[in-house]
Amino acid sequence: MKNYILLLFIVLYSTYSSGQCDLIEKASKAYCEQDYELAISILENFKTTYPKTNITTNIDYQLGMMYLEKKDYITSEAILKKILQDSLQINYPDEKIVCDFEEQMEKATDDKNYCIYLNSFILENDLDSFWYTKKYTLHSLSKIYKETNQFEMALQYLNEASNYYTRFGCGSAYRLDKMHRAASYGDIYFKMNQPQRALEELLPVALDMLYVNKKSNHVVKLSYEVLLSIYTTKQLQEAFNSSIKNIETTEEFDSKGQTITNYHINFMGLNLIVYKRYPGAKEVTQTDIERKLESSGLHALIFS
Repeated sequence: MKNYILLLFIVLYSTYSSGQCDLIEKASKAYCEQDYELAISILENFKTTYPKTNITTNIDYQLGMMYLEKKDYITSEAILKKILQDSLQINYPDEKIVCDFEEQMEKATDDKNYCIYLNSFILENDLDSFWYTKKYTLHSLSKIYKETNQFEMALQYLNEASNYYTRFGCGSAYRLDKMHRAASYGDIYFKMNQPQRALEELLPVALDMLYVNKKSNHVVKLSYEVLLSIYTTKQLQEAFNSSIKNIETTEEFDSKGQTITNYHINFMGLNLIVYKRYPGAKEVTQTDIERKLESSGLHALIFS
């Protein structure tokens, strides 16, 4: 699946005319077919034809993303920075709306389904004040600066974007955000020739069994690439085998005073929580944890 910050974020309102919806649908189709010139032309036409729509910011955001796809960084940066200037006040929507949207994003199984879902999603909020506009704009600016080797600026904007990640506790949606954040930070630090700092961001997600799904593959692959830049395959295999034979547990308490059990390993100098057992969850043994780690994506790469 394409990076989530590059996907269409056009929201259709039930009160829009068929002409407006038709243009958005055509732009979405062109985007999903990677015909960015056509998509840009359609969206520019939309802005000219409907200058007073309440999704102007979102149209601008998509234009910024399409120029980013074309690697026209100067145009993309100018559009996205204007969005930030025009979005100084953010009114946050209902938590359930945000969680429902994030959950649907995560359920999309491929590019086609993802684009179709985003094109048809209906939200009864003014997206000009919807917090995702600012969140993704900041993240996209970070990507521009990363791709143009302005790494300190990339970190600055990513840090600001990260302020918007944990505002809502949405279960699996929160985990999806955490994966994106780990990959973004890890990639920047690796490009800055700081592999150990990159691993500090990547490994807590790459080896956390709550994040084991196909969307975590990028984090796992990047983790492996960074590890190989420091260690030999033999060193990694020995360290992995040693770490899973020495699983430790600690306890913490949730807001209700119930016990949460954390399962830790020490791998390449990092103490990593690989599993959290929450109250009411199925009992697990250290052997269960060991087997799960041996079936992890990172284990498969290290021992391939």
